[in-house]
Amino acid sequence: MAYDGILMSGLADELKKKLVGGRIDKIHQPEADALVVHVKAPGLKSKLYISANSNLPHITLIDRKMDNPLKAPMFCMLLRKHLSGGRILDIRQHALERVIHIDVEARNELGDLTTKQIVVEIMGKHSNIILVDTEENTILDSIKRIPFSVSRIRQILPGLRYEYLPTDKKNLYEATREEFLAMVQQTAKATQTFKWLYMNYQGFSPAASRSLCFEADIEESVDITALTPKELGKLWDALQDLKSTLENKTYDPVLVKEISTGKYVDLSSFPLQHYLANDFDIVHNDSMAAVISEYYEKKDQVNRMLHKTQNLRKFLSQRIDRLLNKLQKLKEEQLYAENAGESKVYGELILANLYQLEKGMHEVKVLNYYEEGSPEIAVRLDSRLTPSENAQKYFKKYNKLKTAQDKLASQIEEAEADLVYLEQVQTAVELSSDPNNIEEIRQELVEAGVMKKKHQQKTKKRIKVDHLTYMSSEGFEILVGKNNLQNDYLTLKLASNKDMWLHTKIIPGSHVIVRTKGQDLSEQTIYEAACIAAWHSKGRLSGQVPVDYTLVKNVSKPNGAKPGMVIYLTNQTVYVTPDEDDINSMRVK
Repeated sequence: MAYDGILMSGLADELKKKLVGGRIDKIHQPEADALVVHVKAPGLKSKLYISANSNLPHITLIDRKMDNPLKAPMFCMLLRKHLSGGRILDIRQHALERVIHIDVEARNELGDLTTKQIVVEIMGKHSNIILVDTEENTILDSIKRIPFSVSRIRQILPGLRYEYLPTDKKNLYEATREEFLAMVQQTAKATQTFKWLYMNYQGFSPAASRSLCFEADIEESVDITALTPKELGKLWDALQDLKSTLENKTYDPVLVKEISTGKYVDLSSFPLQHYLANDFDIVHNDSMAAVISEYYEKKDQVNRMLHKTQNLRKFLSQRIDRLLNKLQKLKEEQLYAENAGESKVYGELILANLYQLEKGMHEVKVLNYYEEGSPEIAVRLDSRLTPSENAQKYFKKYNKLKTAQDKLASQIEEAEADLVYLEQVQTAVELSSDPNNIEEIRQELVEAGVMKKKHQQKTKKRIKVDHLTYMSSEGFEILVGKNNLQNDYLTLKLASNKDMWLHTKIIPGSHVIVRTKGQDLSEQTIYEAACIAAWHSKGRLSGQVPVDYTLVKNVSKPNGAKPGMVIYLTNQTVYVTPDEDDINSMRVK
């Protein structure tokens, strides 16, 4: 992924054109490491999204609405105090680094105009958003405070002077041919050409470096010191062409799409031509911000959901592992208990042969009248017991194992039901992209007695989460539950007896309801609904997923069953392979 200084150059230019002169209307902090700044300019409203997330840091313009905490974090409150109503004076990039400065002029408590600066550093796990007082160049605060214990190189704390992260890399804008050739000659260790570029010049990512080598018609993996003077000249010319593009601001924002999967794998402010030699396509766009939003929106959402659900997923995984171990032990005990009849036979045979037994014997060989042919078998005895007491010992063992058989069968049935339920919940968590849905799942687990309620946690009002809605090609509404509480609601309350119910066979997944309006459904509608059911299940990436379907009147919930658990009769099964694009084309909300 090439979120590098070259990309930042194109983004800074676009943000400057769109936001400078605008006034900051609102500031929100939807995540611990992200900001949304609402900017109003004549005839234009923009939302600037800044993320300092360690995995996917980026800055762009967004259209989507984001949920905000009821109480704004301290850093957000500080930004509102200093920047609300302020006018954006300038937006610029520092050299060719992944650092953007946003100068804002606003009035302080005394009504005097002052200039503050938002410094956005996009540097992987070191990414940060810093508020700086430009008059003193001091840090007012940051979204991530960096004390000496975290970094000895540079601290980010209120009251300290703001300084850039030290670097030995050269600024392309100031580069000369003589310096370039001298740097190559001073390279002591063998270094691949593309690596040498991003190790020595600001703003270059591996992808940008590879593309530059491609443009210069130089093999990227060749040692830079092995290049001929002619090849070095071609590489320098390619660097100058890129420099000219950046200085003249003739950007060409692109996304790189993998043809086989249809997924975006890279982005830049200029075409990454080296990708064309492989199974990739270059998608052009007029807006750098649009390119970034397109690339990051889903990835950022998935990344944050993984972070939010980390503890819940770990809890479910541990509970499932414990249940699997418990089931294994119970089934081993059940297998042992199935030999209860053998103990009864031994007791009977001892009583039948009391005349030839006496205390002190360790074993006796007798004819087994309970088996065809009456073969001779050996029956072990406790030498400390009388023959009659040995028989009673076997009868007691038989009764104990017989009782255990009934209890074990019940325990296994209960454990298997719990396992099915937890796997269903686990699938709902893995497929969820809605934080409110995760909260509803947590509430469900507490109410089901699976998860303990935290003592300090106040009783929360149930969060209302809407189910998913699709429309078949023939105009039938298809409803999908996002968790077990929704599954119960759709199947047991909302759906009518004549509606169609679908669920993946044996595989954890959502309940799917087709509103039939009393009409018979065609094979096409059933197939489309089955594809939706398969997509909203653990088998979404599999082929030929079995999906059961039956009328809602054939579905019922056993007494005491956990949320989402139902039984059904007289079903039919269809096998489908879900396609994400087809599923999305039917999505209504």
